[in-house]
Amino acid sequence: MSEEQAYQQVVGHADMVLIWLQRSGVCPLYISVFGKDNYNWYGRRGAIPVVLFDTYAEAILPFTKRWKSLSLTGIYSSFSSIASISNDDVPSLESLFLNLRREEHILPDVLLTLWTNSGLFRSPSLRQLCMRDLILDMTQLQVQWKGLTHLRLGSAFDDHHDHWSYGSLLASLSRVLKYCTSLICCQLYLPYLEEYDPADAISSMYLPSIKHLTFHETSDSLPFVEKLEIPNAKELDFRSSLEGAGETIVALLARTNGNLRKFAMQTEHVSDAHFIECLLQCPNLTVLSLKHIRDRPLPEFHIDDKLLNLLISQDDTILCPLLEEFKCDFTTDFTFEGFVDFVKEKQSTLNGRVAKLKRVHIHAVMEFDPSTERQEYKLMRPEFQGYIDDGMLFEEHRYGYENASEPSESFTPTAGLTSEQYTMWDIQI
Repeated sequence: MSEEQAYQQVVGHADMVLIWLQRSGVCPLYISVFGKDNYNWYGRRGAIPVVLFDTYAEAILPFTKRWKSLSLTGIYSSFSSIASISNDDVPSLESLFLNLRREEHILPDVLLTLWTNSGLFRSPSLRQLCMRDLILDMTQLQVQWKGLTHLRLGSAFDDHHDHWSYGSLLASLSRVLKYCTSLICCQLYLPYLEEYDPADAISSMYLPSIKHLTFHETSDSLPFVEKLEIPNAKELDFRSSLEGAGETIVALLARTNGNLRKFAMQTEHVSDAHFIECLLQCPNLTVLSLKHIRDRPLPEFHIDDKLLNLLISQDDTILCPLLEEFKCDFTTDFTFEGFVDFVKEKQSTLNGRVAKLKRVHIHAVMEFDPSTERQEYKLMRPEFQGYIDDGMLFEEHRYGYENASEPSESFTPTAGLTSEQYTMWDIQI
């Protein structure tokens, strides 16, 4: 097949998309366009030719007024024709997902201007915004920030160079977040910063509606956290491999007013003292999830018998009395007997001060076996069989670490709708 014939085949596919969308009536449209990273177009390996994207864009652009959700994956230049539309063209757009990458370290001025002024950001109906790359100055985006309910910024992966942002990121982020008073779910994956903003350049942020916050840092964000207030947050997912992570997470938890119910943490440099302070900030905690950062040393704090005793204490030193789920995917310091006593006390009907455990996920304990004269796994499941029969979920793993990939939350704009109420078109080039 010649190159011209291949292009005509693409045109034929785009025509099929156009015809199908014309037949979809007035249904809301959920459009997803995905472009491969490494594409071979007749000996020219690299980004997919823009002409192919434009061909498909011509098929979907006539229906912009019905767009409910738009997801774009590829490089910025591939979607210039879509970025050029005005806000009047997308009056119903509620969800915008931009998984975009740069061909070079710096985005050319012409593309920077085009995307900064894109009408996609100015849709009056926009409620959910996801941006993987943070090269755009958010203070220049004409988003109706007060209307957003879901916001995700940055990448969950440590591709620092791919996702480097301008030096004043934290200050700019604070200037837009202070208007996001309707945010329910906020996910911030802060990239590596080559410059730091002075504390007085960061605005105060009071976000009363947030229920879930994901906060992953790769540069010191303590000045930012100290200006953040999330008094009604119920869930927090925190990750940091920085040496100052202990101070940051304690400060962040202090902003939840003790209302947090679920806490997930992936850290390396958090001391025992800071970890205890974290738990003191969470008197209503029901779920505690502790994870090891892949390819990094184990966390500095210890999960030992002393800590377990604080979770079932009979006096005012008790920590997290409402805890129902305990998850830890790395090797710990508690003994077999210590953890068995902990679970039995939690499940006891005599201790009315603490909630019973509903789920336990741990790394199996190893202890010295005199018969073999070596360290052997000592499994706890037989000790807990009665509790398991009563409904407690119990998992213990013996080989290696569980996958320490970052937890992610996807926004599902079609949730609650039947197939007759929406039309979804997924285009992969």
